[in-house]
Amino acid sequence: MKFGLNLNEAKLLPEEKLMETVEWLKEKDPFLYDNIIENRKDCMDMAYPEFFSFYLENYEYENGYGRGYGLAALIAYLVEEHEGIELAADDGIVGLEDDFPWNFNEKVLSMSREAFLEMLCGYAYRFVESPVTADLFD
Repeated sequence: MKFGLNLNEAKLLPEEKLMETVEWLKEKDPFLYDNIIENRKDCMDMAYPEFFSFYLENYEYENGYGRGYGLAALIAYLVEEHEGIELAADDGIVGLEDDFPWNFNEKVLSMSREAFLEMLCGYAYRFVESPVTADLFD
């Protein structure tokens, strides 16, 4: 069981907004930005929106909750790196895995449901335009 966002039905932002996201990443996370640029060199035959969509679909990230793929994994990486909150990411869902309270850090324990979702949506809406579903997921 996980509490978080379902990104499976989310639609990626249009090209100009995705370019703004890439510029945001240049400031927010230079390591990830460099990774995108490096991968872009191998895919020059793709238009940029097609490449970025391909990159997001194939992004892979592993943490204490296992290995995740796609946009959910990329958001899990960003939240862990910049917010200090470890999230699970699988099957297009990113969020807090149900766990014992002592396994969560103080930041998570002190956050309200609304604050957690606001933070998580802040990252999600850097990449998608359509509303995402926030709930408990199996």
